[in-house]
Amino acid sequence: ELGVGNHRSRVDIPDWVRGYPAYLREAGYYCTNHTKNDFNFTNAQAFAKDCWDDNSRKAHWRNRPEGKPFFSVFNFVDSHQSRTSVNSYARFQKNIQSQLAPKEITSPNDVVLPPFYHDSPRMRQAFARVYDCVTLVDKQIGRLLQQLEEDGLTEETIVFFFPDHGQGIPRYKTFPFGLGFRVPLIVRVPERYRHLVSYAPGTTCDDLVSFVDLGPTVLNLGGIDIPEYMSGLPILGPRKRERKLFYGSLNDIGATENHSRCVSDGRYMYIRNYMPHLPYSQTQMYCDSAPIMRFIREDHQAGLLTGPAAEFMAPMRPAEALYDLKSDPWEIHNLADDPKHQQTLTRMRRRNQETILAIRDLHFLHAWEIETRGRGQPAGDIREDRDLFPLERILAVAELNGRGPAVLERQLAALKDIEPMCRYWALIGLQAQ
Repeated sequence: ELGVGNHRSRVDIPDWVRGYPAYLREAGYYCTNHTKNDFNFTNAQAFAKDCWDDNSRKAHWRNRPEGKPFFSVFNFVDSHQSRTSVNSYARFQKNIQSQLAPKEITSPNDVVLPPFYHDSPRMRQAFARVYDCVTLVDKQIGRLLQQLEEDGLTEETIVFFFPDHGQGIPRYKTFPFGLGFRVPLIVRVPERYRHLVSYAPGTTCDDLVSFVDLGPTVLNLGGIDIPEYMSGLPILGPRKRERKLFYGSLNDIGATENHSRCVSDGRYMYIRNYMPHLPYSQTQMYCDSAPIMRFIREDHQAGLLTGPAAEFMAPMRPAEALYDLKSDPWEIHNLADDPKHQQTLTRMRRRNQETILAIRDLHFLHAWEIETRGRGQPAGDIREDRDLFPLERILAVAELNGRGPAVLERQLAALKDIEPMCRYWALIGLQAQ
């Protein structure tokens, strides 16, 4: 919605958009962020200053004024993509495995590979390091929770734990499949605050949650009004609201073009690839820096890949995909062409289009258009201008992509449209014919 969806976007966001810690600070909380600053817009320094009392490697609740309530974020980077798959194996052994006891190190022989990976000793070894990185972070989180205990704060503090995306390996992070979006979310609520939540201790649930819900949820638990411009829902607290639909997007990753959208109702995952002429396996800086992707490419060249592993290396991606998450959590059986699932496909397709229009998804503008079309306005400010951003017309052309020869004449006609983005999506669609 703010135009920052491309990885490494460099656009302005409106001054009226603030991080939710800024509202916590105004309510009297001491707010800190430890280690990671990975903002995707130009005015990040001022934005961060508004959010945090301390934004550094020394940030900690222990530095707060005595008796002041706190909100502290800690980022654990040893399960990041650089550690799980990109750094050399020798560096991984030195920096990760050296901190684990022998019994904590995952044996490649014990690894169960996803069905879209070719089973080989080197792939098992590469995948085993993912588990080792997770084990180390698990220990680090344990030490942080111990600090809460030492400070007598365990029964005073609500704790959220979650990663920021799926694993940094092929077909997870930076791919449109649900595996890139599905992450664990654990919330510990001490006795004194349990009146704020409707779940009993130890409860697990399959409620739909989006990252945009985290800010409103924290504000709701703190009794702070949620700004109207926040699109997320409070999923815990006295004004809890239930999410009916998850919406995810994949745009450009570095210099690698992508344009995919997905929606899920919890049972089905629908993926719409608006650039179906591009393969899932196109070269990508982050994935191709990792041995796992190199192994996949080498095995593909050697003719060793079959089934879902071979489909991942296909020269094009399907325009639409539909997966039944109940029976197919790995998302390897595309039901989009299955006659028995056409009603579900139509329903999920419609919900994707409705969501795009409802939030006025700015990334149906090319990145260049986002930066220049507003004539100096922050990207978020052009979203509601129907003349400046005629999304309905643009989406109508983009939806033709991947539909085959039956829409060829409409795409050719769109090449003459006065709206540049209609012409752009028509060209993309002609590439996919």
